[in-house]
Amino acid sequence: MAQVPSIYSALRASKLLYRDMLNSVIRSPSRWFDKTPAGRILSRFSKDIDTIDTGLSWYVVMVVEQAASFSIALVVISYGVPPFIVASVFIFYLHYYVANGYIKTSRDLNRLESTLRSPVLSSFGELLRGVATVRAFGAEHRFMKTLFDRLDRFQGAFYYMWMSSFW
Repeated sequence: MAQVPSIYSALRASKLLYRDMLNSVIRSPSRWFDKTPAGRILSRFSKDIDTIDTGLSWYVVMVVEQAASFSIALVVISYGVPPFIVASVFIFYLHYYVANGYIKTSRDLNRLESTLRSPVLSSFGELLRGVATVRAFGAEHRFMKTLFDRLDRFQGAFYYMWMSSFW
């Protein structure tokens, strides 16, 4: 039963984000659609909504659990070994320094992964729409090679993003 409020919160957040994204896309000028690939728009809608639907409630629960566990451990250790308070200041500073670097790197890798996902979605959608023309001109291999090259670049960025996350 503890998951029910978090599920409703995630559902509400997902609906609000989707509504706001859809309103901003619908109200965008025509020039924006000329400059922005369809794959990037689809990627924004699919990935952002999927992140909220599958991960947001889990992350909130994990943050609360970890914060409570950390606070209790810090109090118990400080009570048992009072000099630890002095050492903890140094540990906090070191953690902040390392975490700050990780956050910047993670943000850049997420942006790169997101940017490389949209050409894959675009080219796949274009290939599906024009499959008759591609077959008529015998250009299947060229389109498949382009799609696989884009997919390889996307998977490389995805791999590095997950490896940094595990670190």
